[in-house]
Amino acid sequence: MKISLKNYDETRSLTFDNKTYVLNEKDLGSAGVSLSTFNGSSQIGSMVISRVIGTRDISLIGYILGNSEADMLAKKRYLQSVVSPLQNF
Repeated sequence: MKISLKNYDETRSLTFDNKTYVLNEKDLGSAGVSLSTFNGSSQIGSMVISRVIGTRDISLIGYILGNSEADMLAKKRYLQSVVSPLQNF
């Protein structure tokens, strides 16, 4: 599975390609679902009237490959700008 990250406004993106960014471990989490149901008189069973899907925590662990420390720091800043686009790195 190839995983790509995009920032909120999709102006920056990054792909774990095993050449620059290596994805070592991933946990895509799971989201809980709450169902609201309705039972009417003389109704057998219940009817689902709404669904609420919760949030999930995603964990990605990997490595940055580069030719020098400066190259790796530049790639790290770019990765941070994709994940946290509201801060300058």
